[in-house]
Amino acid sequence: MSLAQDNFFEEQSPPNASIIELSEDEFFSVEEQILNIVSLVLYSLILVIGIAGNVLVCYVTVGYPDMRRNTFHLLLANLSLADLLVLVTCVPHAMMNVFSAEQWNKGLALCKTTPIIKYAVAHVSILNILAISVERWLAIQYPLKVMFTPSRHLMGTVYITTRNRILFSIISIWIIGLVSSAPFAWIARIEHPLDVADVEEVGFCRSRMDDEEWKVHYLIAIVILFFGVPFVLLCIVYAFIARHFLCGFRVSHGPTRSLRARKKVVLMLATVVLTFFMSHLPFRILSLWPVISHETIDQLGVISQYSLLYAARFLFYLNSVSHPIILYCMSRAFRHKFRHILCCRPLPVDGQVTTDDE
Repeated sequence: MSLAQDNFFEEQSPPNASIIELSEDEFFSVEEQILNIVSLVLYSLILVIGIAGNVLVCYVTVGYPDMRRNTFHLLLANLSLADLLVLVTCVPHAMMNVFSAEQWNKGLALCKTTPIIKYAVAHVSILNILAISVERWLAIQYPLKVMFTPSRHLMGTVYITTRNRILFSIISIWIIGLVSSAPFAWIARIEHPLDVADVEEVGFCRSRMDDEEWKVHYLIAIVILFFGVPFVLLCIVYAFIARHFLCGFRVSHGPTRSLRARKKVVLMLATVVLTFFMSHLPFRILSLWPVISHETIDQLGVISQYSLLYAARFLFYLNSVSHPIILYCMSRAFRHKFRHILCCRPLPVDGQVTTDDE
């Protein structure tokens, strides 16, 4: 994900003006206390399960030679690394905000760093998913050529291995993700309400996107480049993959073992893609809301705004929890390694569990 929702989650954070206008007893009503407790429990589950699952994916990828040899797993480990980053940096911050009424007391540096990390991880996740899907398409469409990619050089033709190409892709993905989110260093700021006696004690970290024209253009650009365009490209890639499988099924007059294994991998990746877009769609809609609508969300009321806010946040963070679960359910290779680590079950004979990830 992703994976990162500062435009709505900070600028539009439920509602600062209403928080100030309400008395303490009115603000912390029974309904709000229940909502806060439920939110804190869900955040805790997301944090524990997400960190444990993604650490397990990274360990399995690096710690087992048969998993380490498969370059496809490097991209899966990179995806888990991005998920770990958003879980470690963003979820604790969201948990603290539950009982602080979204007030910010962590300093200007962290106010600017948090949205940069959120958006960078969201961009890294979608670029990583796109890279994984393209690599799978190349491996299916050109199984022999994909092993070595020719590249022109002054000394002649140099052949780049799949591993080197994927490592270069991973480095490029992180650079693009960080550079594309860097403008939030100028956008994010701490604002103090004017109708509070001690303004230094009450501040809100906001990323206003509708007060300057360049911010509106920037927001629309990153939504198009890191959500709309990848969605179209992924639809095209999986359409080609589906067409290839249908043709292969007709030629072979039935599903071969290799064809079945590759179909499992593609189905697993398609599930990852679908989960990403479903969990990030509310975040993208809410981030665009201040610049595409003349209506404010303040009209919903305190409880409704907090419910909408937390629901969008949970979906965003659930994307980072879903990947290890998907790998366990849909990949025999990862499932056997997870059971070996957690339940001390013996591993199958070599070569019997890696075919579904080839």
